[in-house]
Amino acid sequence: MNKKSLAKKIIIILVPIYIIFGLGYLPSIIGDIMHIKYLFSTPKDYWQDIVSDDFDFYTKGFSQTYDLNYKYFTLYSIDMVDENKKLPYKINGEHYKFDGKIKVEYFSGKKLIKEDYITKWMTGGYSMPFKYMKYYELLNFTIPINNHFKNLNIRLTVIQPIKYNSENKLKLSIGSTTKE
Repeated sequence: MNKKSLAKKIIIILVPIYIIFGLGYLPSIIGDIMHIKYLFSTPKDYWQDIVSDDFDFYTKGFSQTYDLNYKYFTLYSIDMVDENKKLPYKINGEHYKFDGKIKVEYFSGKKLIKEDYITKWMTGGYSMPFKYMKYYELLNFTIPINNHFKNLNIRLTVIQPIKYNSENKLKLSIGSTTKE
């Protein structure tokens, strides 16, 4: 193999690598593939939250931005957590409904890359007996988000506050999940 042919092959390999990794683009399918991998082989720190904060679900217009200091390309969930375990499982015989609305904006640096809304809860973790909830899972998303993976952050804004007991302080949690 001559030097000219070798140089051409190296350029053909390095240019796409630079475009993919150097500019911050990675196919979103990578997060989905890795999510499946972590179902079978889960690292010790996989379950550590990347965000845990006393988010104010009760005040209209409240907004908070969080850096997503993630370690894995995988599926993440945004959860409403009640450390007091007093979130209702049922109210007046009906399952508790998330009655708020939260705007979710995903950024890469300062560039908006995706927007979503939380208007209901997806699933939750129950305490025994089935009287209270430990948490409600509100939204799932995969990192990379829209093929971006550099300097990711998320801004949550309360559009419509929840009407549940405002004395019960709730936490916001963002972490890896294996749920679909």
